[in-house]
Amino acid sequence: MKREGILKNKIAVPVSEGFEFIETNDILYCQSQNNYTLLFTTDNRKLVLSKTLKEFEKLLDKYFFIRIHKSFLINPNFMKKYYRNDGGYLVMQDGKSIPVSKSKKDLITNLFDAITKNA
Repeated sequence: MKREGILKNKIAVPVSEGFEFIETNDILYCQSQNNYTLLFTTDNRKLVLSKTLKEFEKLLDKYFFIRIHKSFLINPNFMKKYYRNDGGYLVMQDGKSIPVSKSKKDLITNLFDAITKNA
């Protein structure tokens, strides 16, 4: 049996019973909460995980997740709107408003420009 591709777009996250495999395409965003990370999914679940956001940033980097704030890592596939005013924030598919740090505003603007050009 070939092993490559079996868990191609999945990550294993520790839960109280053991591990849960989650499709990276089902992750909306991750939010830091001290030494824990809250992981929000497309099926409206919120998992509390005992890994830091920095660890998730490394884990999800190859899936093009973006750290847009010290407390948030997002899946850009689920961005809905970007507001430049009020310090700048994104609205995600689930309606959650997520702040964009000053240092990441250009990145988000360039990302939206690229999406617009490819549309």
